[in-house]
Amino acid sequence: MSPFSAADYIQLACAGRHSVRIEVQRAGALAGHIFVCAGELWHAQDAAGEGLDALRRLLFLDQGEVSVSMLDTRLAGTRRLHGAWQAVMLDAARSHDEHVRASSMPPAPSEAQGALAAAAARPGARPRSRSGSRPALLAIAGGGAAGKVVTLPVSQAAALPSTLVSERFNALLERAVEAMLRRRLRDAYELFSEAAVLQPEDARVRANLARLGQLGFPGGSA
Repeated sequence: MSPFSAADYIQLACAGRHSVRIEVQRAGALAGHIFVCAGELWHAQDAAGEGLDALRRLLFLDQGEVSVSMLDTRLAGTRRLHGAWQAVMLDAARSHDEHVRASSMPPAPSEAQGALAAAAARPGARPRSRSGSRPALLAIAGGGAAGKVVTLPVSQAAALPSTLVSERFNALLERAVEAMLRRRLRDAYELFSEAAVLQPEDARVRANLARLGQLGFPGGSA
């Protein structure tokens, strides 16, 4: 079972402009799929239908188990979700609220709902979590320089030109997101740690290091 929710993976994939297939299971049975193509929230499908309603059901599924894999975009099918991913996820959250109110039941605590609202309202900002729940992953800015990333001690990093620091920092973020999507959590922790050497006050890096720390890193088993 992944330590991250479907909402976490959607934010990472869309912000990093990745193509992924997010599979949601419940009690060992397939519940549905969510597709992200080149950073665009593309399609969602479950046994009851597709599009926004399917996305809502999958995002707020109780005891859902989530896995992610890289996607060949030729297998994504017809696009059923349109608009900016933040807006689509916020629409799903609103639809969930409407269904809860219509059923005359109090809203169930949902960390995904808080993450969706925060991502849509303030992309890149650290969302607040409910007491006792784990925080949602932040949207990570994609892009950055390609190529080998060099690890430097703080003393040397401080002497680098700002443009070089920025290039290396963005490259580290890109690699950290890739590691996260592939569930290489130890690699992700190391990459975020290297990025923290270059820009120690970056909120995205600090939040993800804190999140991975809650999962046992450094020293995690993944």
